[in-house]
Amino acid sequence: YSQAQVLGRSEVAGLVGYNHGEILASLATGAASSTEGYEWAGGLVGASLGTVVAGYWDTEVSGQTSSIGSGYRLGISGFTTSELQQPTQATGIYALWGSDIDNSDGDYNLNTGKEDFWDFGNASQYPALKVDFNGDGIATWWEFGDQGRDLPSPLPPLTAELTPAPTPITPMPVRILPRDNDSDRDGLIEIHSLEQLDAIRYDLDGDGVADEDSHAAAYAAAFPTDSEHGLCEGECYGYELSQSMDFREESCYASGVVNESWTTGSGWLPIGSDDMSFRTLFDGNGHSISGLFINRRTMLDSPHGVGLFRETTHASAIQDARLVDVNVTGLESVGGLVGHNNGHISNSHVHGNISSIDSIVGGLAGVNDGEIEASSSHGDVLSGWQRAGGLIGRNGGRIRTSYAAGRVLGGGIAGGLLGSNTGSVEASYATGDVSSGSSTGGLAGSNGGSMQSVFATGNVCGGRSTGGLVGWNSVRAAISDSYATGNVVGIDGVGGLLGWNASPPIGHSGPPGKVAASYSIGAVSGVESVGGLIGSNSGDVSNSLWDSETTGQDTAGGRGEIDGARRAITAELQSAGAVDGIFSNWSVDRWAFDKGQYPALKADMDGDGTATWQEFGRQSRAVPAPAPEVNLGGVKPGFFPPQGPPSLCDTPNPPTK
Repeated sequence: YSQAQVLGRSEVAGLVGYNHGEILASLATGAASSTEGYEWAGGLVGASLGTVVAGYWDTEVSGQTSSIGSGYRLGISGFTTSELQQPTQATGIYALWGSDIDNSDGDYNLNTGKEDFWDFGNASQYPALKVDFNGDGIATWWEFGDQGRDLPSPLPPLTAELTPAPTPITPMPVRILPRDNDSDRDGLIEIHSLEQLDAIRYDLDGDGVADEDSHAAAYAAAFPTDSEHGLCEGECYGYELSQSMDFREESCYASGVVNESWTTGSGWLPIGSDDMSFRTLFDGNGHSISGLFINRRTMLDSPHGVGLFRETTHASAIQDARLVDVNVTGLESVGGLVGHNNGHISNSHVHGNISSIDSIVGGLAGVNDGEIEASSSHGDVLSGWQRAGGLIGRNGGRIRTSYAAGRVLGGGIAGGLLGSNTGSVEASYATGDVSSGSSTGGLAGSNGGSMQSVFATGNVCGGRSTGGLVGWNSVRAAISDSYATGNVVGIDGVGGLLGWNASPPIGHSGPPGKVAASYSIGAVSGVESVGGLIGSNSGDVSNSLWDSETTGQDTAGGRGEIDGARRAITAELQSAGAVDGIFSNWSVDRWAFDKGQYPALKADMDGDGTATWQEFGRQSRAVPAPAPEVNLGGVKPGFFPPQGPPSLCDTPNPPTK
C-alpha cells in the first residue's frame, strides 16, 4: 500500500505510475495529481496493460475521479475513507485479501495456501501490514513501522501478540444497479438473451460502459438503463449467463425472432476486434449455448482468431461455459470457444465440429498461450493444412486435467489432444482417432515442451513421425508417466509411443528429447524405422516398456539405440500388484498397479484432493483387440499407399476453400 502524495506530469497515480505486470490486494490512500492536467492520472494506477485484482483507492483523499488514467480497469475499485476503514477482518471488500490470491501453493484454490499479511485494525483505521521483524515467530503491525497508526500505549512487549478487543463489523451497503442488470449483486452483468451475448463486443472489460462512444447506442439497445453513467455505473467486472440459449430458438432472442445472419451465411462474428480483445470474466454458470454457427473461410470474412470469442487477454477468465452442437469453420487459429486464448479457461466444454481452412485448429481453442484446466472437447476437428488438435491446435501455455474425445484430421502436425506443444501438459488425455501426413500422434503431433501423466487411446495413421502418443518429440522436450494403447500405422519413424525422439543437430547444444516411465501396447505397422516403443530414437529413454505381443514388434526402436527401454510380454505388464519388478522405479503417486491389468494413471480430476485411476478417463486395462492387418507393400517412405490411408484410419473429408 501507499499513503504518499504524488505529483507528476503524466502516468501519475497513488500506487503505480505504469503497470505492465500484476498487482494483487493493494491499496492507495494518498492524493495524486498531474502538473499539466494530463488524463493519464488515476487513484491507483496511472496507465496499465497488466492485471489488477482486489486493488482499492480512497476516492475522498486521492483527488482523482477515476481509478486509472488509461488501460484496463478490471479489478480496481474506489471506496470512501469510511468504507475502506470499516472492515476489521478479511471480509466484505477485503475477502480476497485473506485468501490465497497469489496462488502461492499452485492449486488454484483460494482457500488453501493462505498467508496472513494484514491487520485490519478498528473501524477508523486503514489496513496495515504485519511482519515478524524481531524474529519471535509472531507477526504484528506495530513492529513494521508506525504505518500511520497510533502505536499502542503503553507499547506491549515485543514477545507478546496484540489482541485488540473485537470490533463489530459494519456491513457494506448494497449497491442497487439500474434495472436489475446485476440482480444477484455479484458484480457480473447478467446475459438474458442472444442480443445481450452479442453486445459483449461493445464492452470487452465488462464494466457496464461501452468501450467506444460510437458503440454506446448499440450497447444501450441490448442493455437499456436509466443511468447516465452506464449499465453498472462502471462498477461491474464481467458477465454471467442467466439461462441456457440456442441460436435456433426464437425464445432465446429478446426480439422473439431468430437472427438468420447468425445461423446462415458467414454466421456469428467472433467477439473482439483487431484493436481490443476480451479482457474480463465470462461465467457460463453451467448453462449451455447451443447451435453456434460460424462459416468464415476467406481473408475478407475471417478474422485472425475464430470462435465464440476471437481472442482473450491474460486478464480474462472463462469458466463453467458449455457450447453444444457447434459448427465452426474459419481460416486460421480456430476453436469452438476461443480462437486465441491468453487468459484462464476452466471447467468449460465444447461439443460439435471445428474446421480450419488453413492451419491451427482445436476443439476448444485454436491457440492457447494462457491456462486451461478441467475442460474438454467432443467432436471432429479438421485442418486443411497443419496443427490440428482435439482440444488445442497450438499450445504454448499450460493445460491440466483436460481431455478431448473426437477424430482429428490434418495435413501435418496433428494429435488427439494437441497439434503442437511448447508449453506444459499435465493429467490430460485423448481418446479419438488421428490421421495426418506427418508428425502424427494420439495425444500430440509434436512436443517441444513438457508432458506428465498423459495417455492416448485412439488409433493413429500418418506418414513420417507417427506415434501412439506423440509423433515428434523435440530437443528439450520431456515426456514422463505416459502410455498409449491405440493401433499405429505409418510410413517412416513409427512407434507405439513415439514416432521420433530427437537430439540436437550436429554442432548444436541442448538436451535431447526425453521419455521416462512410459509404455505402449497398440499394434504397430510401418515401412521404415518401426519399433514397439519408438520409431527413430536419438534422445534419452529411461524405465519404459512395450508389449511385444500386442504391438507385434520385437524391438523397442527401428533406428537408434534405446538403452532405457525393456521388452515385456502381456503377462509381465499385468503381473505387478505394487511398484516392483519392471516397475520398480515408477511412482505410486501417479500409477495404479493391479494384477491382471495394465498400469493406469491416477489424477484428481474432481478436485477432492484424492487422485484415483477411476476418475482419470476411460482407461481400459484389458488386452486390446487384435488390429486388422495392414498392407504396406510397395509403399515408399514419405508417401501414403496409392489406395489411400488404411481403413483403420478412415476420417472425414478435410475442409475446402
